[in-house]
Amino acid sequence: MLSGAGNKAELNTINKKLSRFDILLINPAITILAIELIQKYKLSHGLALADGMIAATALEAKLTLFTYNTKDFKFIKSLELFRG
Repeated sequence: MLSGAGNKAELNTINKKLSRFDILLINPAITILAIELIQKYKLSHGLALADGMIAATALEAKLTLFTYNTKDFKFIKSLELFRG
């Protein structure tokens, strides 16, 4: 989300919204799962590194992933998505 900010005002708005959420740290299990997802879906679906890490974090934490870009994740069948 931060990389999508076009200016300082947008960055401040994003930071304010993100402050309401808990931070999940990346651990070895998430890293291993992300590697597996990228190996499985990079060529067939274009899964990017960042999206692989995001998906792996949601899966490992057993959380629903809130996203505006369901197309980036819909092929990961075990991942529960909520479209914003």
